[in-house]
Amino acid sequence: MSTRIQIPTHADPREFWSGGTYELNLSFDTLRDNQWSRLLESFWSIDGVFGPYEDRYTPGQAESARTKIRYPAPTDTYSQYGIVSVDEVHLGFEVLATRSIFEGFSVHLPAGMVVTTAALENPKVAARVREAVEDAYRFVALRMYEAMPFVIGSFDFNGECYLVDELAADTAAREKFFLSGNCFIQDTALRKLGRDPDDFEQVANGLRWLPAGRGE
Repeated sequence: MSTRIQIPTHADPREFWSGGTYELNLSFDTLRDNQWSRLLESFWSIDGVFGPYEDRYTPGQAESARTKIRYPAPTDTYSQYGIVSVDEVHLGFEVLATRSIFEGFSVHLPAGMVVTTAALENPKVAARVREAVEDAYRFVALRMYEAMPFVIGSFDFNGECYLVDELAADTAAREKFFLSGNCFIQDTALRKLGRDPDDFEQVANGLRWLPAGRGE
């Protein structure tokens, strides 16, 4: 990631927080309070991840004051802001925690942090930038899996958290999920969706890599 990510030049600083979001979306089984604490503390302790902060960070501007990690109460949904440092390049991001109709944790990196809108229209540039961001997200996801195993960890642009029960009940959604791929998924989830975990690369204990194009 470090050789491919640069801070773009924007005429308006607000453009850093525009253009859609590169997302790491993690879905979990039901978590207790102490498990949420472990999940969040593992994220904010990753090397190169700083925060949370009171307000979002824009490159070239001063950092806002630090704030405490917010731990979600049942039915809670909220966001907090952070900074990720890559070879002294600082990028602002937002995390979303959901403890409501499902349990999820997402990291959103605005496209404007790493590419201009015009450059994003170039397919080669868009693919290169997305690959670089997702390389970093894979590292983050596997670190978090060690602390608190997620069920599905997907890498998307303007994506969503995938829920196994919903996929199991919806044939069209399940087909789209397997075609899209680009995610980590637990062995138990694959079996529930009618797939043999041994058909996929193992990346951690009980976790597989699902590439794109593996439709039913």
